[in-house]
Order: sequence, then structure tokens, then C-alpha cells
Amino acid sequence: MRGPGQKMDSQSLGQELETVIQLTMVFEEQRQWLVRGDWTRPMPKADAPERLGKRLLALRASNQKVVTSVELSEAVLALQESYSALDHALRVAGSGLGEALVVLRQQAGIVYGSGEYTGRSLGSA
Repeated sequence: MRGPGQKMDSQSLGQELETVIQLTMVFEEQRQWLVRGDWTRPMPKADAPERLGKRLLALRASNQKVVTSVELSEAVLALQESYSALDHALRVAGSGLGEALVVLRQQAGIVYGSGEYTGRSLGSA
């Protein structure tokens, strides 16, 4: 027979599992947004990782003595994989944006004029 503490532990673990799953889904949405490269729309749920991360830390702190379930362990592994995929997508996007910035800087002489180019300034007719 379960005591009241075990019921609370089970409920807390359920909340922890749900938070891990939510965080994994947020990371996946953000990774997909980065892969699409649609910079006209803001990153989905940009504040969610911090909020869910704080919630997860608080739940984990209150469940330190509780043995985690296999389901929670698997969900945490999926979260780690999702985070790694998001991190990779961020690095790829950052690299692409860096390359685009280099090209734009090279084009600045054409637009603003330099020794090589007799470009027009934005204010001239």
C-alpha cells in the first residue's frame, strides 16, 4: 500500500516528465524554425526554455531523494538529443549569417562608394 509521500513523489515525477517532454518539443520547434530560415517570423516560444528549465530545476530539487523512472530517464535522453540538434542548428545558422555578413561588407563599397567603386550614397540623386 502506498503512503501519502509516495503519491506525492509519483505526482512530482509526472510533473517532471511532462516538463521534460514540453522542453523537448520547444527545442524541436525552434530547431525546425532555424532549419527553415524564415527570419520574418520570430523564434517560436523564445522564452519557454528558460521558464521550463527553471521549473525543471525546481522539480528536480524537490525530487532529489526520489528514484527516477525509466520513462523519465528516456525522456531526459531525448531532451539531450533535442538540445544537441538545436545547438547544431544554431551553429549552422550562425555560420551562414556570418558568411552573409562578410558578403554584405564586401558590397558596402558598391553602395557607398570607395576607391574601387564610384557608388552612389543613399542620399544622392
